[in-house]
Amino acid sequence: MLLNLFRKIPSHWLALADQVFVSGSNFLIGIILARAFGAEVFGLYVIATTYQMYAVTFQSSLVVSPMVTALPHELDEIKRRNLVSGFLCCALSLSFLSVLGVVLIAHFLGLYVPSLQLGTNTLPLMLAIVGFQLQDWLRKALYAMQKTESVLLLDFMAYGGQLLSLGILLLEKRLTPGSALLSLGGAFLIAALVILIAKNIVPSFKQAVLVAKTYWRGSRDFFISWQLQWASSQGLSLYGAGVLGTQFAGALRATMNLVAPVNVIFQWMENVIPVRAVVHLKKNGILGMNKFLKRLAWVGGLFLSIMVVGLYFFAGALLSLLYGEEYRQYAFYAVLQGACFAHGHFYRLEFIACRATNRTMEIAKASLIMAIGSIGFGVIGIHALGGNAIILALIFGQAVSHMFLVYKRKQFEG
Repeated sequence: MLLNLFRKIPSHWLALADQVFVSGSNFLIGIILARAFGAEVFGLYVIATTYQMYAVTFQSSLVVSPMVTALPHELDEIKRRNLVSGFLCCALSLSFLSVLGVVLIAHFLGLYVPSLQLGTNTLPLMLAIVGFQLQDWLRKALYAMQKTESVLLLDFMAYGGQLLSLGILLLEKRLTPGSALLSLGGAFLIAALVILIAKNIVPSFKQAVLVAKTYWRGSRDFFISWQLQWASSQGLSLYGAGVLGTQFAGALRATMNLVAPVNVIFQWMENVIPVRAVVHLKKNGILGMNKFLKRLAWVGGLFLSIMVVGLYFFAGALLSLLYGEEYRQYAFYAVLQGACFAHGHFYRLEFIACRATNRTMEIAKASLIMAIGSIGFGVIGIHALGGNAIILALIFGQAVSHMFLVYKRKQFEG
């Protein structure tokens, strides 16, 4: 009955409602954990979820990126379901492999940099990786099949379940980084399994082999780009935590969470715009797609510029109000985070244009440029600029990579 009600609402409004709910939930979760733990202990949770996001790069590049391009092109329902079954099998296989890989990486990093150790958070992190990846894959698959009403239900169960369990843990005074990771993994895993069973979506090894053979080349290029993107953002933040300590990791995540509500725009774009860009390309050619993306660029850019100005004046007061006085000293981090979000809006649209036109190698090259620029700036600047250098490094890397993509797009369009 609930799904039938959702189907009467236009899909773009459902997608926006979903992103508002997801971003709002993440915002509340960030406040709960940052206030309950304090910057230093919150940093331990942040380091664990940074490893989790590294595991996501494998699925996002090797499975999700080719999937969201392939499914909108396939109009035959039976063939589309076969594709979904194949991609699901690939996603499950990669999920378990990435768990083992990430835990090994975290173990060896922890031997040399004590602040990056997982300790008792290892097993909770493993569940968080599996649960988050399965839910994230299903979410992207449903978006690619334009079943937005199912996405909203999936996210309501996943994030609602996580918030409920965190509330219970907080009231019972049993909230720790480990229990927070368990609540994330459990809620997301249960939500994904419920929707998979309801939709009768099952993995198929046979279809997985066909998917791998068909899309391996694009997956390879996406894999390179995602690894480089992670290294120049999350990886750089992990390096900063290793040099400056877990308190820096907590402060960085708290200030990022302050601007997280505008992530509604980015996540909506990531889930909806690649599909719509392909549709505009097929109907109206490159000029039609570019017109669509340019309109989005300037509307979003204006809004984000206003946000940055507001953060310059009010970030300190907002951090103190939401997270506690301990976080006020990191107000300038929030301003830089806002500037990074604003530029990232334009940068992501260039990525979407590349994906729609299958210029995957250019994405890989742009990611390499970004990684070199960001990591080089961050490693050199952290000793002079402290934590500010990490965010400035990301902005610098994005800017250089963005210029490269604009140049290559103009060459492609001739």
